[in-house]
Amino acid sequence: MKFFNEDKFYRFLWYDPISKDINICNPKRMAKIAQEVHANAIHYVATTPLTGNTFYPSKYRKMEPLTGGKDILKEMVEECHKRKIKLIAYFNCHWVLKESKPEGDGWLTVLKSGDIFDMAAWYGKGFCPCVNSPDYLAESIGICKELVTNYDIDGIFFDGPSFPIGTCYCKHCQKKFKSIYGAEIPKEELWGEKIFENFMQFRFDSIAQYLAEIRKETKKVRDIPIYKNGAPLKTSWFNAITSEYHAPQSDIIGGEHFVFYSNPFNTNIWGAGAVAKYHKAIAGKDKPAIVYLCYAHKVWDFYPLPAADIKNIIAETAANGAYPFVTMDDYLTVNDSLKLAPVKEMFSFIEKNENIYLGAESYNNVALYWSQTTADFYTHGVLKGAGGTHHIEVESDKEYIKEFEGFYDILTQAHIPFDILVEKDLNEKGMEKYDCVIMPNTACLNEAQAQEIRKFVENGGNLIASNEVSLYEEKGVMRKDFLISDLLGVSTGGINTPEDLKKFIYRTKIDYQKISAKHVIVNSSKISYLPAALDNVRVKAALGTQVLAKFMNPLNFRYDCFKGVSDHPSITVNKHGKGKVIYFAGNVGALYLTFNVRDIRDIVSNAVRWLVEVPLILEKNYSLDINLTETKDGSKALHIINWSTRIKRPSDEIVPVRDIKVKLQLKEKPKAVKTLASNKKLKATKAGKYYEFVVPEVKDYEVIVIK
Repeated sequence: MKFFNEDKFYRFLWYDPISKDINICNPKRMAKIAQEVHANAIHYVATTPLTGNTFYPSKYRKMEPLTGGKDILKEMVEECHKRKIKLIAYFNCHWVLKESKPEGDGWLTVLKSGDIFDMAAWYGKGFCPCVNSPDYLAESIGICKELVTNYDIDGIFFDGPSFPIGTCYCKHCQKKFKSIYGAEIPKEELWGEKIFENFMQFRFDSIAQYLAEIRKETKKVRDIPIYKNGAPLKTSWFNAITSEYHAPQSDIIGGEHFVFYSNPFNTNIWGAGAVAKYHKAIAGKDKPAIVYLCYAHKVWDFYPLPAADIKNIIAETAANGAYPFVTMDDYLTVNDSLKLAPVKEMFSFIEKNENIYLGAESYNNVALYWSQTTADFYTHGVLKGAGGTHHIEVESDKEYIKEFEGFYDILTQAHIPFDILVEKDLNEKGMEKYDCVIMPNTACLNEAQAQEIRKFVENGGNLIASNEVSLYEEKGVMRKDFLISDLLGVSTGGINTPEDLKKFIYRTKIDYQKISAKHVIVNSSKISYLPAALDNVRVKAALGTQVLAKFMNPLNFRYDCFKGVSDHPSITVNKHGKGKVIYFAGNVGALYLTFNVRDIRDIVSNAVRWLVEVPLILEKNYSLDINLTETKDGSKALHIINWSTRIKRPSDEIVPVRDIKVKLQLKEKPKAVKTLASNKKLKATKAGKYYEFVVPEVKDYEVIVIK
């Protein structure tokens, strides 16, 4: 995992010169701050947010007035390199002022009305360039080439590009689209129609082509890392920002986890870890992963998060294999009572124990599958959001993202270590290390993917799936039945029209399911009647499929009496080849995420533990997040992040957790077990198939190394 041709685990800082005060964003001052907090890489502006102006003399753009005509970028490179800090030039390619435009016309993104897209609603002012503009592409190539020619920078970071919501209908996009598809760009969201599917793909392809052309021309001059901002685990069709599809155009794979753009209660505590797992999966072993974290309590960009929250999101990122990247506006280096202390504490810990992070791979045998195709082609609906191209949500009755997050939450709280599996690895090689793959409402699957899943199960792998899994073609067209109904052991019986689908799916918040069989999966529930999920598919069990629970007949109203048990199973178990398949007909992940139904959490975690031997057992403490890795020297590293905090986030105080009993499967007795944060040696004793030890205390973040 070499980056900058060095084996290092990098710790990044980014300063945004919002203050317009050169005394605050002075290169010497900024480099000194980075050194003091143990950062070894910095993003620094070449072209600025807000204006698109430059911090160096450029033949393509005006210089930012605060520079006073001085070459600030040159000074920053020198100050960083004195301190052995890498300097990556920041290139803003999604937000500029009109006066920053290149020569020529038609270079901004355009709405279907013909109006230029105005970013004032998001950023206060500015516009978004279009990647299909030949003038803008030529300017972008020119800027990057002059940067690598004139400056000893260590890399270039692209913030963007993107297609804002409802774009682009500029003359260049219109001409290019028609030349490829022989049709006009559709002006409405025509879901299920080929023309709209083509438009969505066109936008993804256009960004990929823009990035590829710039990389090709820039690397001819000097081959340095070039990478772009990606996206977290969200829908991407509305802005065409995707980490997976554009990974080939990026030397480092990353996305944002900028918390609290909305209600903090809506932000999962494990969010940074999820974004890290996801980008680590995309990056594989060939590229490093990174997560862009915020120091500010968004949307207040000049007010810091509490120390506890900052430390834990850095810990979540590093523990799951990604470089932590802390971003802040330069005002925050002044208006910060913490004086960056939490960043310094975490960065110095990571630096001191770099061998634990560098080249570490997961030691997990369970994978949670993320389908970007399902996120894009299944969850269409009303868009809502707060500030910026990355912070939009899709309000849809198709619950894919909540279903995925619910399963993630269940696995986290059950202390079942797991990886995220992505589409490129849904094959024999990508799944060979896993004993169980979980597909939460993975509605969109193609024939080749279905066949890979069949082979996995036939050869002894185990599958957990839910709701409308495989009920749609790859681009969101509904099928008559599940594509993998043979694996699930259930069938819809035939859906011919969207109207038929309404008969097969009922959405409710008042109905129930009833446990109908004795089985280790459901035995932990002491209650016969459990809440049904929010979105439930009426299915028929095939001969030989074991039914563990059935839906009750729907109630007419909340206080209605029970109407008896239906014929439709809600939880089933099926054997296929050498493997087993557990199917939940309801979107139980979304149910748990929304209502925290404890029996659902226990049933899902029981299902995983029944299917596979999980290599780790941790005492039940639902506030601990864990990850288990194997380091380059063969040691195991157990990362424990403690989220025992006040009822509300952000977390300004973490309550230590003590005497945590851990059981770990190992081939032989460990030679040594040691905590890194508290620097204590632990005693391991044999306990059946496991070795057992007790962690005396976890304050906020602890790593236990087992040799």
